[in-house]
Amino acid sequence: MSQPSRRRFLRTVAGAGASAGLGEWAGLLPLSPASADDAKVTPDLVRFGPDIEPVVRLIEDTPRDKCVAMLVDQLKKGLPYRNFLAALYLANIRVNFVYHTLGSLHATDQLALDAPVQERLLPAFWALDSFKFHQDRGKKTEFAPSLKPLTGKLPSAGEAEKEFHEGMKAFDPDRAERAIAVMVRTQGAARVIEPFWHYGARDWDFIGHIPIWVSNVLRALPTVGWQHAESTMRVLARTVPCEGFGKPKDQVMKTQPYAANLERVQQSLDKLPADWAAGGANPAVTGELLTLIREGRPNAAGERAAKHLVDGKARAGAVWDAVHLAGGEMIMCAQNTAEPLHANTAANALHYAFQASGEPANRLLILLQAVSWMCLYRNAMIRKKWITEPKMITELVAAEIPARQEEAIEAILAHLTFGGAQKPKSDSDQGKDDFHQPWRQEGAQRVFAFAKRFADPLPLVRAANRLLPLKTGWDPHQVKFSVAAWENVAWVSDEWRPHMLAAASFSFSGADAPDTDLAKQVREAVRKL
Repeated sequence: MSQPSRRRFLRTVAGAGASAGLGEWAGLLPLSPASADDAKVTPDLVRFGPDIEPVVRLIEDTPRDKCVAMLVDQLKKGLPYRNFLAALYLANIRVNFVYHTLGSLHATDQLALDAPVQERLLPAFWALDSFKFHQDRGKKTEFAPSLKPLTGKLPSAGEAEKEFHEGMKAFDPDRAERAIAVMVRTQGAARVIEPFWHYGARDWDFIGHIPIWVSNVLRALPTVGWQHAESTMRVLARTVPCEGFGKPKDQVMKTQPYAANLERVQQSLDKLPADWAAGGANPAVTGELLTLIREGRPNAAGERAAKHLVDGKARAGAVWDAVHLAGGEMIMCAQNTAEPLHANTAANALHYAFQASGEPANRLLILLQAVSWMCLYRNAMIRKKWITEPKMITELVAAEIPARQEEAIEAILAHLTFGGAQKPKSDSDQGKDDFHQPWRQEGAQRVFAFAKRFADPLPLVRAANRLLPLKTGWDPHQVKFSVAAWENVAWVSDEWRPHMLAAASFSFSGADAPDTDLAKQVREAVRKL
């Protein structure tokens, strides 16, 4: 089977009948799941049950270059997608860097749900390959498996929740892990999960990874199944205190806005209007907060947000608008750098935590932290001299695009990765041009025009997302970023959605990006089916 041309592929993904046309991935359709074969297993650090354990071991033990054939074989034997996802989820927990690859499973699951049926397994192949890359890299480091047998005396059921809070406050992962194991065994899901929303939003250290991991891991858990909650919560209890990052936590926390925002919560909570957490635009308040974020003033931004909420001048929706616009603006100012990417994914994770939490105090804290954190991201970019060409997301202008939707999508995606360069750059290139890509700015202007012209931007997003499993290498950041960026579009007020869709375009892969070796392996495997 020959690889389709860029034009033919783009016409397929952009066309209204794309989901009905089977295309080159039609061979995946017959791989309907039934059940995983039982197998006799031996005890290890963690054991997950006879329906999942054999698949976990298969994922762990199969060499990376054999994984495509292994997964195809298991699917042909009837392995359900959910069992595969659960096994990969649990393999991450047991043997690997649980952070990035585990945190990306929610994103890959979303890509699968939104893809045409014949392509829904492509994100699964990508997730498996990314896991194996990290597993191979982990074998060369001193990192040990993340989940080990519980040690020490477990607290009583009555003391477990208090003990968990004490462990988290002391940055003591052993204490927190023992407590959360008891909580999972004795309390309901909502009560077990709630404290993680608070502590996930506490620590910006390591550029905001903690809430990203907490939100994404917990979002994937319902698909995997609550029966695996204890293992998941234990890993989170060890991850949230940032064990092993090498910085004294009391020193780190003094430089962050958590204590000040926690005090604001205590002072403001009883004064808030009943509808403070509702949506609703307020351009004046959003603009004021965005200005404070651009100026890098975390305490002032947190203080103003709290005051506007207490006074009833604005609701949470207007504050979230400022948070998301600030993240989108940062990726416009500098590409391929850590801070702007994580500003967008952290904003997404914190907003999800705000929506999922049932405790008003936690919800207000999360919102104030999100505002203040955007200042920290902005300050880090300024300190590293990455904002040499400031962009204003609120001043975006539309570029010319073709009048027909299909042709507009093709024009946007055709050269988005390399800007029409004759030869793609190496992934290791980190020069000034790699941080400031003019063709990405032009692409954002086209996307802005697309969102203004067409009432439904979903065809563009679906076309871009269908490229991700084919064009993205082992790094989970691009997949997490793309899914989060699109979700952020839906979470802002209507008037800001074209701006946020334009910012989301910086996460898209272009049709000019080469297919990965993995995509070629999958294509060959499908050809042989």
